[in-house]
Amino acid sequence: PAMCPARMPSSIGSAVAEQLSSWGADAIGANGPLATRGAKRIARARQEPGLRAARDLSDALRHALEWSHDVDEGLAAAKAGRPPKFTGR
Repeated sequence: PAMCPARMPSSIGSAVAEQLSSWGADAIGANGPLATRGAKRIARARQEPGLRAARDLSDALRHALEWSHDVDEGLAAAKAGRPPKFTGR
C-alpha cells in the first residue's frame, strides 16, 4: 500500500512530502519500488536551485530503470491484463 504523507519519514523533508502528496501518494505507491525510490530522489533534487540537478538525476534513473526486471514485469503484466508483481530489481 502507498505511504500517506503523514506517515512519510521525516528524513525526506516536508517539502518533498508535499510534492509527493500533490503527485498522489497512491499513484506513486502503486509503482514498483525502484520507480518509487526514484520519484523520491527526483523530488528531493527539485528542492535545489534550478532544474539541472533534477533533470540529470531523472536521466540517470530512467536509464537504470529501462534495464530493470521491474520494467519487464510491468510490461508483461500489462500485456497479460494482471497487476504487476514488482521485486525492486
